[in-house]
Amino acid sequence: MFLLFVKVVVANGVTVKVGDHDFSKCSLTPSVTLNIDIPEKISDSWYRGNVTISLKDTTFEPSSPSRHMVELLQLLDKDFNNDKPVLFLYTDGGPDHRCTFLSVQLSIIYIWLKKDFDQVILARTPPGNSYKNPVERVMSVINLAFQAVGVMRSKMDPENEKRMKGYASN
Repeated sequence: MFLLFVKVVVANGVTVKVGDHDFSKCSLTPSVTLNIDIPEKISDSWYRGNVTISLKDTTFEPSSPSRHMVELLQLLDKDFNNDKPVLFLYTDGGPDHRCTFLSVQLSIIYIWLKKDFDQVILARTPPGNSYKNPVERVMSVINLAFQAVGVMRSKMDPENEKRMKGYASN
């Protein structure tokens, strides 16, 4: 016998109504940023710093280079310290992070100009080696936390509800 405990995110004082777990058109996409405190010695841990997680509705807030860079810019506005004039970005190889794509490069150039960094360094994890990326290690823990999570949504107008029900059956 297996017991499954489902976590549900709902507004306070609202009846719980949650979509089926495999209804992928209403899912959340986490974005994780790890602002690393660079160690003094190479032997010290690189897993020190602040983790920021933002959740986006996969349908209405699609992932894009400009969205990621706006979020990064907001983090930099909050935590930016002028005595660190170099920005080092180490990303996964997804299309919204791949530093060989012009859309990603333009987004990075915007941050470089906006924050007046002396230098911006871009690197990406080699394909099949995400375990080498510190953020991907954090992400694996977050993915465990999102297992069996239901997300409640507000009821839409009748026309959009009808459209969503049509998509659910596809």
